[in-house]
Amino acid sequence: MGKTVSIIGIGALGKTLARALELQGYKIYSLFNRTVSKAEDLGSELNAGIVGSIPESAGDLGELTFITVADDAIGAVTGQLAGQLWDLSSCTIAHCSGNESSEILEPLSGAGAEIAAFHPLQTFNPTSAPGIFGDIYISLEGQAGAVDQLELVVSRLGAHPLHVTPEAKSYLHAAAVMASNYLITLVHLSGEIAGLGGVDPWEARKALHALVRTTAENASAEKLSSVLSGPIARGDLKTVKKHVQLLEQNEHLASLYKRLGLETVALARQKEGITDEEVVQITKLLKD
Repeated sequence: MGKTVSIIGIGALGKTLARALELQGYKIYSLFNRTVSKAEDLGSELNAGIVGSIPESAGDLGELTFITVADDAIGAVTGQLAGQLWDLSSCTIAHCSGNESSEILEPLSGAGAEIAAFHPLQTFNPTSAPGIFGDIYISLEGQAGAVDQLELVVSRLGAHPLHVTPEAKSYLHAAAVMASNYLITLVHLSGEIAGLGGVDPWEARKALHALVRTTAENASAEKLSSVLSGPIARGDLKTVKKHVQLLEQNEHLASLYKRLGLETVALARQKEGITDEEVVQITKLLKD
């Protein structure tokens, strides 16, 4: 059996993590949320013994506590727990922020807890299934004892540990935002571009979904230039020029297309298929 677990913050991540850990044999000991009804609903589902808005004693916390509140609330939760002057020497406490290091939990270390940061490199929503942790990477950073315990959690979830320094966390998080959040923005803008030609944006996004999925799978290649396709990768100046002309009606979309195109030229230069002359011509077109 796994250790007893507490979760503070029953949002998309907290709820999914609780369900995933329960399936792996961990006892969901207590659940806390500002809107108590959310903790009560999940507590009934997972047979948690304690539910509430905030722990009222050290005994309300399991051996492992995950703080899964929004980043700007982690400091407040930490302050509330540390301000109680409890003995937390039997507790390991981790927050799940991608941007914050474990140092934000330092007041809890002063109370005896082992502290760490545990950030799944995955996107979560209210309907995420517990299996979503399978084969993902989870960044770990913090005190050695806490990290050792969390490595076991990562393994039980079927995920992979990624050890990072406190300084590296924010860089990795910025990378995750670029790869995940901005991908959604790009798909949205793709629908807008199709809409300029009279295609319903929602229908266009549905039509593009398989392409986006395959592209995302290709992005696991070590050398991304080897899987890059499209007009720039093959030096097709005529097609790029037509796209630029079509987008002149929308300066914002045209500017984004050109900026991303220039980044794509730099990547395309790493593979065969585009000549130096084509690089010069396409670059000039996209810079105009």
